[in-house]
Amino acid sequence: MPIEKITSRLTSDQKLRELAGAFYTCADTARAKSADHATEIMRRGGWKLINENVYDLGPLKPIVSNLIKRCLELVGPEAINEREVYRLAWASVDIASPIPDQVANFLKELSSEIRAKVRILHPCYSVRVEEVREVQIGPVAVRLTDDVDRDLGPESGIRLTTEQPDGFQIIDGKSFVPLTPTCWDIELQSKIGNLEVEARWHTYVFTSLIRLIGYPQFTGPFSPNIGDVEAGPTEKPRSKQSSVTFYDTRSSFGGSWVPLHYVVGSAFVEHMKGKPYYSKLSILFNPPPNSVAERLQRGLGWMARGRISDDDTERLLFFFTAAEALLSDNDKSAPVVQNIARRGAVILSNDVTRRIEIAKLIQDLYAMRSDSVHRGTRRVHGYHARQVQNIVEAIHEAVLDKYDINKPSGDFHATLSRASFGLPWPEQVDIMPPGP
Repeated sequence: MPIEKITSRLTSDQKLRELAGAFYTCADTARAKSADHATEIMRRGGWKLINENVYDLGPLKPIVSNLIKRCLELVGPEAINEREVYRLAWASVDIASPIPDQVANFLKELSSEIRAKVRILHPCYSVRVEEVREVQIGPVAVRLTDDVDRDLGPESGIRLTTEQPDGFQIIDGKSFVPLTPTCWDIELQSKIGNLEVEARWHTYVFTSLIRLIGYPQFTGPFSPNIGDVEAGPTEKPRSKQSSVTFYDTRSSFGGSWVPLHYVVGSAFVEHMKGKPYYSKLSILFNPPPNSVAERLQRGLGWMARGRISDDDTERLLFFFTAAEALLSDNDKSAPVVQNIARRGAVILSNDVTRRIEIAKLIQDLYAMRSDSVHRGTRRVHGYHARQVQNIVEAIHEAVLDKYDINKPSGDFHATLSRASFGLPWPEQVDIMPPGP
């Protein structure tokens, strides 16, 4: 959601202002009015010290909880988290200021910190750059760590190193931070969001885009095939076997491998820039509300979760979550599986007979998903998970390639519903509006 819309929702919400006013009114009542009163509160436990004033947290807990809950209802986790709202609420407590001024200051500080950009650098294990210094899509880039270190300069007090062991060190007043030779360089839109979670989600979306755009021709020799487990974007992957397996009178142990990842270079960058949708890729990281881009971003993230899992049941669940994120809507007249099956088939083929076959396959595979979710079964084989991955990746690639992702998701779903009656998709003729 755009920053200005987020801050506008907060500052214009009357209920939020009322809850903030209730908090600051109650805080004034809960403040110790004498040294003896302060001692009594502190002996009971559950107190907070602000500007040399002691506050009894007992009566404040439900009120501040309601204030935080309202903030979370108005704004998503990408922009705020509970801990930071709590901190900012208390930071605006001021016994010298009237209650309305404290409320106004709280909303001002909340909006200011949401507007503050944050840069996060992370080790990168799922993508490596060759022949180029960086590959960037919107606010996310994979860059050579040496370049990032050079750009930071000595005045930052931070040195990035690819040679140090795990764990940072402080030497001569400088912090040496170990990163992989290629690192993530991510800009987030809010200082008080769930930073690590949102940064990781951005890497999921980025990695899925790399795969949809360039696999297999432009993503290197270690690219994961359908069904392969790929390296997680930010967590160091396992590369050797430490267990021992016994069978009959024999045993097996040991072994090592190269974690599967994408290698991108000048050929990939040229190929990506040649795509007709290239100029629209950046909006996937901050998509308009209720747009196809928003749905596509969700699907891209869940697909990455599926690819890094080594459990076939988990993989099938994550890939179907991606399909639902893109294809489902609020239509209660048909089961979710029918909507996904019909719409997925429409996207993948304009041949009616072939659509029927694809829809039947999706329904059969979705039955396994329902069995796992509702009965806890684990009957999924690699073959089933590969089928779902193949279908869901093809659906997302087709939407990215053939449809304007800036359009409302409702219009997108409507085109799919109309096409399910035998029309081609994307629609190749104008749909005449009904007469008067």
